[in-house]
Amino acid sequence: MNIFHTANHHQHHPIDEFFNGERVDNPEIPQRLDNILDALQTNNFSPIAVEEITNEQAVRSAIAQLHDAEYVAWLENVQPESALYPSVFNPGEIMSNHGSPSVQWGNFATDWFTPLLPQTWQVAFTTAQVMITAAQQIIEDSEQSGSSNQVSVALGRPPGHHAGRSKVGGYCFLNNAGIVAQHILDNSDQSRVAILDVDYHHGNGTQDIFYHRDDVATCSIHADPQRKFPYFAGRESEQGSAAGEGFNKNFPLEEGVTNQRYQQVLEEAVAWVGSTKPQSLIISLGLDTHESDPIADFKLTTEYYQQMAATIARLNLPIVVVLEGGYSTAAIGANVVSFLRGLSS
Repeated sequence: MNIFHTANHHQHHPIDEFFNGERVDNPEIPQRLDNILDALQTNNFSPIAVEEITNEQAVRSAIAQLHDAEYVAWLENVQPESALYPSVFNPGEIMSNHGSPSVQWGNFATDWFTPLLPQTWQVAFTTAQVMITAAQQIIEDSEQSGSSNQVSVALGRPPGHHAGRSKVGGYCFLNNAGIVAQHILDNSDQSRVAILDVDYHHGNGTQDIFYHRDDVATCSIHADPQRKFPYFAGRESEQGSAAGEGFNKNFPLEEGVTNQRYQQVLEEAVAWVGSTKPQSLIISLGLDTHESDPIADFKLTTEYYQQMAATIARLNLPIVVVLEGGYSTAAIGANVVSFLRGLSS
């Protein structure tokens, strides 16, 4: 098991967000990843820091196939002096040269949770490099060993599964799991991969990107969007369209989900993923399903993550684990360790 992480993630440190009209602390902070790395090292895992961009062409190629060019160019070229929030939201045609940066930001932002900071692009791009590194590792390991029991782990901030083709939101700017999937498809003989999203919140950005495609099957287990972010996506009826019809699956859940209840749904989700015949699996791993998470309401225990991972591993596929949410900084390290033990048991 190879574990990669961003060395520069501290440079992206959002201080606050606006929630229900009030300024509150932003929970997507560097301590999340710091605590994971500390727990991994304490438990004899050896994470590898990705300190520089070594494969920029591959990174840009994957990003270009997932995200609109104007969106990417704006993120890369606008470097605010401080945290930038949208002053308005544009529901129509993009007008990226109109008004001040805070007005332009409204072309691409979906919420007031996700400020653009001076170093956000550089950190997000380095995180994309982590994704490419983990994806390439799984390709090479699978080809060299001929085994399907390969695992690679990509730990990066900011997370990615709420980032759509041309929208940021939910603390996400580039779709990290999508970058892994695209790189595998482009650089191996695999014709289909799957993304299983076990974050508390629906992976609406991932769904947006792959909804019309059949080479990436997407499955998400999450809080019902009738009551929780992202609100406007994640319903059971959303099953893909055009070539992607039947390749998108959502499991919206009620408040207070326990280990037993989650396991029942996970068994269904894993069976569905297997039915799509993927050749690799990307896991969007959110730890905000934990009972101590401050912004969620599921009741999963630290010990359960090992069972969760072992259940997913029954698919007998090469796996890339991508870090998404999880905001209980006190518990997140132990939760990741538990999950990785389940994959390696």
